[in-house]
Amino acid sequence: MLKDWKKVYRNLKSMRGVSEEEKVLLAQALAATPEERWRMHDQYLRSFGLYSHWQRKSLVNFLFTVQGVRDFNSEYRQAVKATIEGEPVKLLPLKRILKSKQSVLRDKDRLHILQIKRFLRAQKKLKGLK
Repeated sequence: MLKDWKKVYRNLKSMRGVSEEEKVLLAQALAATPEERWRMHDQYLRSFGLYSHWQRKSLVNFLFTVQGVRDFNSEYRQAVKATIEGEPVKLLPLKRILKSKQSVLRDKDRLHILQIKRFLRAQKKLKGLK
C-alpha cells in the first residue's frame, strides 16, 4: 500500500547512485499496488497537462509483436495479474519489459531502461531486507 512508502524509503536511503528525489519516487512505486501506480502515473501526466481525461485511455499499449522476448504463450504464462481502473489485466513482468527494451534500444527506451533497472535494484534491495 502506498501509505507505507516511508517505511520502504528508510530501507532505500543507503542506495548509491540514486538522488533523494528518485529514492522517494522508487519507494512510493514499490509500496504502491498496481492500481495506485496507475493513478500516480495518471496524476503525474495530468500535472503537466499532457493529456485530457478523454485521451487517458491511450496510455495502454497493445503490441502485436514484441522484440527480444519469447513467444506469446511462454510470456503469457509468466504474466503478472493486476487491476487497472477496476479492470483485471495481465502484464509482462518488468524484467521481461526491460529485456525487450534492451533488444530494441530506441532513443525513447534509454530512459525507461535506466528507470526500470533502478526500480528492480530497489525491489531486490527491499527483498534482501525481509
